Amino acid sequence: MLTEENVPFEEESEPAPSFKLDLRYFTDEKLCPSMARRRSKRAFELFLAIAYDSLNSFGQPVQLSHQKLCEACGVPADASAARTTISKLLRQLREEYGVIDFQPVRRKRPLMELKILGQNHGAIPVQPYVYHDERWTGSHQRVFAKLGSKAFSAEYMYMIAKYEAALAFYKNGRDYWFYPLDRISRDYHVSPQFACAGLRALVQLGVMSVNYGQYGITPNEDEFGRANRYYFHGFAESVRREQKLNQLRQQFPDEIDQALKLAPVLINGATVKNVSGICDLLTQYGVQSVQQVFDSLKALPVRSLKRQLPYAESLFRD
Repeated sequence: MLTEENVPFEEESEPAPSFKLDLRYFTDEKLCPSMARRRSKRAFELFLAIAYDSLNSFGQPVQLSHQKLCEACGVPADASAARTTISKLLRQLREEYGVIDFQPVRRKRPLMELKILGQNHGAIPVQPYVYHDERWTGSHQRVFAKLGSKAFSAEYMYMIAKYEAALAFYKNGRDYWFYPLDRISRDYHVSPQFACAGLRALVQLGVMSVNYGQYGITPNEDEFGRANRYYFHGFAESVRREQKLNQLRQQFPDEIDQALKLAPVLINGATVKNVSGICDLLTQYGVQSVQQVFDSLKALPVRSLKRQLPYAESLFRD
C-alpha cells in the first residue's frame, strides 16, 4: 500500500478500482438465480456490463452509451427496436430482479448504479465477493455463442467458477476447487442440469479443465468424496486455445476436423494437447483404426481415467 513516506509530495496517487461484486447477487434466489431460472440471458449480460462500470467508478452512477449496452447483450445497435429492447431490459433489472437502480435522463440513457444489498453506501463492507474485473463485451458474446443453447449456463457458471477458484486459492492454497453438483445447485439456487451444462461447456471452451472424481477413493481432509476437481484458467485461455487450434489446422488440414469430433470423448475434451495427439494418431493409423479405439473409450464410464490420450496411444502400441 502506498503511504506518505513512499509517495513523492508532488504526486497524487489515485485509488485502484475495486472490482468486487457482492456474492449475494448469486446466492440470493431473488436476484441473479431468478435470471437463471427464467433463462434471462440478455438481462444477465446487461447486468454484468453495468456492474463492471459501476465497480470501476467506485459505486457511483454510470451512464453507458446505447452502443455499449447493445454490445454487452448482443442486441444490434442499429435495429429499429434496439432502444425499446434495452429500455425493457433495464426495467427488468430494476423492477423484476432488483439488481440495479437508475435515474431517467431526458433523451439519454439513464444514470445507473448497482443496488446495494441490504445496506446503505458506506456501511459494513462486503465480505464474500466475486472478482468482476473483465469488461463484458462482444468478444465474450462471440466465444460463448459457439455453445449454442448452453451459452447462458456457461456465462452464468463462469462467474461462480471464478469465485470458487479464487476462494480455494486464497483460503486453502489450492489451484483447483471441488463441489458436488447437488451442493452447487442448493447454494446457488440453480438446477443441477443448469449447473452441469454450464460447467461442461466451460470445459469445452477451455476456460476450465476437470479431473473427474473417482469411485472407491477415500476423500482427504474436507474433500467431498467423489466430487470433481475443477481447474479454472479464465476467459483469455479460450482465446489462446483457439489461436493454437488454428495453427494445428494449418499443420493438419486433413485431420483436424475429425480430431475435433473425437476429442470430446477424452477427459477435458478438445484441449490443444488432445487435438494435436489425435491428429498424430490419425496421420499414423488412419481414420478407421482411430475411430474404433475411441468407440471403445466412449463405452467406458465418464469418470474413467482411461478416457485420456495416453491410454488411447497405449492401445495402438499394444
